[in-house]
Amino acid sequence: MGPKLSDEERKARDREGAKRFYWAHLDSSRARSRNYQQAHPEKRRAQVKLFYIRHPDLKKKRSRRWQISNPEAVRAATQRHRTLKRGLPNTLTVREWQAICIAYKGRCAYCGRKAKLTQDHVQPLSNGGGTTAFNIVPACQSCNSAKGNRPPPKPVKLAFGI
Repeated sequence: MGPKLSDEERKARDREGAKRFYWAHLDSSRARSRNYQQAHPEKRRAQVKLFYIRHPDLKKKRSRRWQISNPEAVRAATQRHRTLKRGLPNTLTVREWQAICIAYKGRCAYCGRKAKLTQDHVQPLSNGGGTTAFNIVPACQSCNSAKGNRPPPKPVKLAFGI
């Protein structure tokens, strides 16, 4: 028998042994962990919440990294929030938006330029227009900003027509 270990030394030794086992049996360890998380979602949510309470800087960093790598999802979430806050319909899907862009051949509905397109509400949110396929046209950033919350400068043929 070796020298008597203190509680701290014993815990450290056990942690190291557990790490070695985990890496030696990586697939089964991950499967076991995944199964446990699926069987106990409320415990997992509590663990994640506690982790982020203890590490708010890490949460901000991860959130920012996700936002940078998913700009379309961030834009969609912001748009959804703005629409729902006003109690307006929000039924536009990603596929519908892609179909609208294809219908306009990737060009701005107002000036016809090929540019990075944004979703423009023909009837603005502030005037009761929702985010639906029948109220959205693709517009370049400058045309969308210039239009603001006014009606379109010239009649626009909608891809899904009203």
